[in-house]
Amino acid sequence: MTALPPPVALLEARLGVAVGSLAAEDLARAEAALEDASVLITAEVSAADATVWSDPTVGAPAVVVTVALQAAKRAFVNPDGLKYEAVEGYTASVDAVGVYLTDAEKALVRGVSTPTGQSKRGGWIGSVRTPSPWPAERGRGAWWA
Repeated sequence: MTALPPPVALLEARLGVAVGSLAAEDLARAEAALEDASVLITAEVSAADATVWSDPTVGAPAVVVTVALQAAKRAFVNPDGLKYEAVEGYTASVDAVGVYLTDAEKALVRGVSTPTGQSKRGGWIGSVRTPSPWPAERGRGAWWA
């Protein structure tokens, strides 16, 4: 298994560039993006899992490494943090900039983490997002106005 943060060579492969071809500023950006993604991932799990996943002799589950690489790739290919771009009638927008984990990626990471860092048996303490039962604000007033 691969430890967190993953090696730059894995990010280079996903970027479609030759392994070892990133140099100077691009290499520093790639390393920083991988480190940031790894920090966000380890913030989602127990301290024990974070320690194990960062240990090169043990490593992280493959899905965790994939999530780190995807988050780092998003940040690497959009270094200026553009949220909206239009070129000759084609437009594209991005919801977030920088290194971030999507809700689906967080769920994947939490799914392979262990509550105590020891065993998947037992309870789990965490947060759950639920949609609001209240209608969204309309017009000038709040829903109760």
